[in-house]
Amino acid sequence: MLRGFDAIALHGRPNSILRSFTPKHLSLPLPNLISKRHPPTSSSSSHVSYILLAYRRLEQSAELRRAPALTMRSPHRPCFLALPVLLLLLLIGAVLSASAAASSGKALGGWTPIKDVNDPHVLEIAQFAVSEHNKQANSGLALDKVVKGETQVVSGANYRLVLSASDGSGASARYEAVVWEKPWEKFRQLTSFKKLVNS
Repeated sequence: MLRGFDAIALHGRPNSILRSFTPKHLSLPLPNLISKRHPPTSSSSSHVSYILLAYRRLEQSAELRRAPALTMRSPHRPCFLALPVLLLLLLIGAVLSASAAASSGKALGGWTPIKDVNDPHVLEIAQFAVSEHNKQANSGLALDKVVKGETQVVSGANYRLVLSASDGSGASARYEAVVWEKPWEKFRQLTSFKKLVNS
C-alpha cells in the first residue's frame, strides 16, 4: 500500500516509481496504467494522483491474479454416501447370515424339526418328560414312542416333543412336552406337559 510512502518523496518521480511497480505486478505496459484522458502535469498533486491511480490498478490486477488460486482450493467435503453404503453393507450381511442360519437349521430362536425322532438322546429327553410329569401329577404314564419333535436354540436347547404315552389302563394318548436342557451343566427342566385334544 502507498500508505507507507511519503508524499514528498513521490514528488517529481512518478514515472520511476511506476516503472518499479509495473514489471513485478503487471504484464501491461506502463502507459496503460494511466488514464489518457488526463495527461500528467508538473504539479506535485497531479503526480501523487496519478501514482495513486496507478497503484489502485496494480492492486486490482494483483487481486485478479490471486483470485484463480483461491477458486482452485477445494475444501474438504463430507462424503454423504459413506453412511448409506455402510448401512447397505450391514443389511446385506445380516440377510446373508440369516439365510445361512436358516439353511443350516440352527437359527437362533427358531424351531427346527428333529429329523430322527428315534435318536437315543431324543428318546432320553422324552423319557425324562414323562417321568417328571408323573412326579408332578402323580400319574402313571408310560412312554410308547416319540411321534415328532422340534428343537430351539436358546441358552442351551428347548425340545418340543409330541409323544405317545399310555396310562395304567392301557389307553394311549398323545401329549406335547417341552424340555429345557443345558448339557454342559447337566441341567434339564420340564417346562410344559399337556394332553393334545383329539389325540
